[in-house]
Amino acid sequence: MLHLTVRPYHLRYHRPFATAHGSRTGTDAVFVKLVRNGVAGHGEAALPPYLQEGADRVRAVLEAQSPAGLDEVRAVPEALAWIDRATAGSKGARSALVMAYYDLIANEIGCSVESMVKVEAGPSARAMATLGMMPAEQVPEALRSLPKVGVLKVKVDAAQGEVLLKAAREHWSGSFFLDGNQGLDFVDQALRLLDVLEGREVLGFEQPFPVDRPELHRDLGERSGITVFADEAVQDASDLDDVMGAYGGVNVKGLKCGGLDRALELARAARSSGLKVQLGCMSESSLGCAAMLPLNALADLADLDGPWLIANDPFSGLEVRNGVYQATGDQGFGVHLARSLFDDPLGA
Repeated sequence: MLHLTVRPYHLRYHRPFATAHGSRTGTDAVFVKLVRNGVAGHGEAALPPYLQEGADRVRAVLEAQSPAGLDEVRAVPEALAWIDRATAGSKGARSALVMAYYDLIANEIGCSVESMVKVEAGPSARAMATLGMMPAEQVPEALRSLPKVGVLKVKVDAAQGEVLLKAAREHWSGSFFLDGNQGLDFVDQALRLLDVLEGREVLGFEQPFPVDRPELHRDLGERSGITVFADEAVQDASDLDDVMGAYGGVNVKGLKCGGLDRALELARAARSSGLKVQLGCMSESSLGCAAMLPLNALADLADLDGPWLIANDPFSGLEVRNGVYQATGDQGFGVHLARSLFDDPLGA
């Protein structure tokens, strides 16, 4: 018999994390556990405040479900169809439940989720770590707290971006990637930020302008030669046709898409359309970030550093090895429960 447990949890940060969306000290999350015959699978939905869907909504959708119907199916497509019906209208609930289901099935079989989804072989994505917006004097300490990666993603806006990039350039020897979170209004603003990094490798500029200004993104790509990545502009594979020509890459996030299966669909569709692929997260725990690793070979870059930001990560097992994110385990998503998550629901 399949049992479903749902728990709220507040992921607390070591320090405030600021972007063009605003600053926060943590993220509300909802964790899911599916158990059958003593074998467990876990899922997560981390829900930053700028999303339209909050933790209370996700929790309510999940707690309204009886997993008996899911227990009756054995084929993955049928299970995903059941989850679609059970979580209709809630990407967070669907994402968490799909994650837990994949983890459960892989643990029951004794294999990794990566081997289940059968992604095409290829080199793993280069690992990135994110530097949030902060005063320049805080940059050296913040950089020391990040995982040892070769690419630094820097959150920027029009007001503080140049000062932050100058400080980052002074203390960071690797490559750069910029993320505007829709915080810029003019192409010249973005070009001035790129000028600060002249002579350094810049691998991309993510969603610098509002999603309703595709012409600005296209113009920036043409004038700078930099790959401009879509984030908020592309929620799932159905959005790709609308943005072709404006962007050269896309940020793929499990929760944004509504689950691992839909993230896989988006990554493959982007690849086949000639776009670069970045794997991203919602500053999730080791579980949520590890859940993107099965897509590693489809991506060019991976921004999965949530565990290094979080002070009370309930899971462990994600690391950077040889410049790529990897899980230490070989079953499920390769991470394990590190604290009493389901006895400590508030994340204290």
